[in-house]
Amino acid sequence: MNSSNDSLAMQRITRLVDENSFMETGSLVTARNTDFNLADMNTPSDGVITGHGLIEGSLVFVYSQDASVLGGTIGEMHAKKIAAVYDMAMKMGAPVIGFIDCAGIESPGLTSCPAIGERIAGMLRERLELQEKERFIATRKGVLKPETLSKEERTALIRENPAYGNIICRCEMVTEGEIIDAIRRPLGAKSLDGVKRRTRAGMGRCQSGFCSPRTMEILAREWKMDIREVTKSGGNSYLAVGTNKDVF
Repeated sequence: MNSSNDSLAMQRITRLVDENSFMETGSLVTARNTDFNLADMNTPSDGVITGHGLIEGSLVFVYSQDASVLGGTIGEMHAKKIAAVYDMAMKMGAPVIGFIDCAGIESPGLTSCPAIGERIAGMLRERLELQEKERFIATRKGVLKPETLSKEERTALIRENPAYGNIICRCEMVTEGEIIDAIRRPLGAKSLDGVKRRTRAGMGRCQSGFCSPRTMEILAREWKMDIREVTKSGGNSYLAVGTNKDVF
């Protein structure tokens, strides 16, 4: 065991397994995200204790989520630790017992999605005895990248939809058409970061210094809202407070 002996998450485990049989794995893991000042926060085990122990002499693998760490949200390393527990249990032919005490996702971006998706898919497959769909399509159609087209194909695309000829992000050469596609598709982008993660607009040398105002205008137009309602990453992360001189 590690220094988390007094946490409720560890107490649940010690009450479950045989005395002194629990061996923790990944005890030194912490949150990898540095956004939102997380680098300055204490995130022991990234909010989940994982390992293996014995119950009446039989091997079991266990994970116990700790709601006292970042409010119980799931981060990238948190999800990967749980996925690793399932992998070890499958190799050993042992059961997995999980204590779920989680509020949501503490996401460093898209990096945590695969680990979380693998974990949820594994839980559903195990509990509902799901079978893989024979005609399942594992890929989706991404945002069209005009740069991947031939000169003739790109010319035809721009003729059909002029938005693909309007460069919004000069550093990454992202067009208005790509941004509109990212906004209008299912689960479309609603923030500046949402557009950035789908199209790379704003990831270049100027770090969105040139394209952010233009991207904000597109977001406001597509979602039919005031430009002051556009956010960087949702919530209250507003970027504009008024028009020129209004605040003076």
